[in-house]
Amino acid sequence: MRYCAAIHPQDFAPRSPRPRGSLTPEELQNRIESFGDLAGDVAPDSARSRRLQHYGHQLTRSSSSSGAAYAEARSATSTREFEHKLHDTAKELRESLTWLNRIAHVTKQPLLELRDECDQLIAIVISSICTVGQHSKSRRNAAPQKSQTPERRS
Repeated sequence: MRYCAAIHPQDFAPRSPRPRGSLTPEELQNRIESFGDLAGDVAPDSARSRRLQHYGHQLTRSSSSSGAAYAEARSATSTREFEHKLHDTAKELRESLTWLNRIAHVTKQPLLELRDECDQLIAIVISSICTVGQHSKSRRNAAPQKSQTPERRS
């Protein structure tokens, strides 16, 4: 599994140097969009029956939506919104994997490379969600906490 330093620029200082094998947000965006393009190319070849046509349309929709969801995450205005949009990205990628699996099952074509790329993208996005959650948690713990007891007035 690859490490992805998905850090929202407004909330966290950038890491330097990047860990080996990590992706920049731009590289991840390009990879997700390329996956959507490749998945869309598989869909028309699957249109031999109504069922495969449906699977192909659903695959095209979910794989292209994952790129849009990640683009929205990158433009989030808060850490909470960023994390939420990453969850949307992971959800669309998982849905894409489901449709790829259905197409592979029905057509008896393994589609291994495309399914593997989708698995890797899901792992990267989930890792990013975990990273954001860890940073958010450490920031909450570092913040001074207000006293729970009300102040007495003399």
